[in-house]
Amino acid sequence: MSDSLAKEKICVVGIGNSLRSDDGVGALVCKLLEAENIPGLEFIVTQQLDPAMADDLNSFKKVVFVDAAIDTNAVIFRQLEPAADIPSASSHHINAAMLASLAVKIYDSKTSFWLCSIGAHDFEMGENISESTIQNVLEAVTIIAKWAREND
Repeated sequence: MSDSLAKEKICVVGIGNSLRSDDGVGALVCKLLEAENIPGLEFIVTQQLDPAMADDLNSFKKVVFVDAAIDTNAVIFRQLEPAADIPSASSHHINAAMLASLAVKIYDSKTSFWLCSIGAHDFEMGENISESTIQNVLEAVTIIAKWAREND
């Protein structure tokens, strides 16, 4: 795909491990959104973010990171402000704010970055999403689908 075509698209990045129960919500949201056939949406499913992704994400108009959150019971959808959202890092993990900041600093990215945090409860080994988290997944799909249709 040419850079100019990608720049008109929205990328949904589903983050998490589908073998750790509710941690797999990112992949499930991508699967459900893909079934909606919303023009201009592309999907990446990954167990964790990697700094090398900054270049790929820079080619999109908008990027939405979707990830399980243990610090909320709700769905939180918000725009990331790479300069204001001070990212935390370790040698083994990069978060959405840090990846957005890298894209801006390294590539002078004009992409707008968003985060959809989905309240999750069960992170034990298994492939099933808990019932309470499924409700949050469906809410997240509704929120992102509506937002994507309004921002195409």
